[in-house]
Amino acid sequence: MRLTVWILLITLLTSCAHGHSPTTPPHFPDIERGRSIPPLDWTASALAAPVKILLWNRRYATHKISPETETVLADFIRKNELRTLKVRLNQWAPFDEIKRIVKNDEVGLPYRLFAIPFSFLTAAMGRPLGGLVMSDYYDPFSNTIHIYSDDIAIALHEAGHAKDFAKQQWRGTYALVRSFPGVNLAQELIATHEAFDYLDLHGPEKERIRAPAVLYPAFATYAGSYLTMIPFGWVGALLGGHLYGRLRSRYIREEIETRRPLLLDHDDGHIGLVETVGSGREQSEEGQKNQSAPDDVKNARGV
Repeated sequence: MRLTVWILLITLLTSCAHGHSPTTPPHFPDIERGRSIPPLDWTASALAAPVKILLWNRRYATHKISPETETVLADFIRKNELRTLKVRLNQWAPFDEIKRIVKNDEVGLPYRLFAIPFSFLTAAMGRPLGGLVMSDYYDPFSNTIHIYSDDIAIALHEAGHAKDFAKQQWRGTYALVRSFPGVNLAQELIATHEAFDYLDLHGPEKERIRAPAVLYPAFATYAGSYLTMIPFGWVGALLGGHLYGRLRSRYIREEIETRRPLLLDHDDGHIGLVETVGSGREQSEEGQKNQSAPDDVKNARGV
């Protein structure tokens, strides 16, 4: 009996290593949209109204994803070379998810067999109940992102999970230890900061400002789950997430405004703000170069 247990344990651990080398799908990034079914999507969005209020996010669980959100998500996937990742935008495809789990050699077979019923049930409920029963999520066993919210920050957060798992050699184990206390908080923070890092470098300025006000309250819902024994502990955590997220958004907005280079109009003596190309850190670095450059260099740049 002990020998059998040890064999099973070793199989579970060793089979999590990478299997066959990942191959790029015919269409990269591999993104599919669900067929538009307005009555279903309106109902699903309406059912998620209580969560929208708690998160104070009208873009949450809209079940209608804009081209802008898809474009930013595709750019993140390209830049991070997530070649085997699948993205489903408000798509109901639980049976296809099972096929992906069976073929996903990047996760050990015992883990995949264990995950099949849970992944199938979650994927089946996602389209009609996404936002109420579950939110946007990443399934490491099928290596698939499921998006139901038209929110760039949320989409990048889920892509951040995919990037985090892509770095792991023992992906099945990494998914399993999420059930241990505190591990889910660490994984959520990693994904959140992956979203922030991308927005700092490449994202639209308005989304960079907005992201903390979206992602920190969401993170607070996980942190609050550890405070359920304290009266109003979960509510306190959520309010704390909202407060901190909005303070961070305000700080980023002020930082962007103060780092924009000033333009001195020599004709009438007025000073105005220069609109710079790019966003985030790219703007900040360019602004710092302009501020420190000699006057003749500034004039040559048109600053």
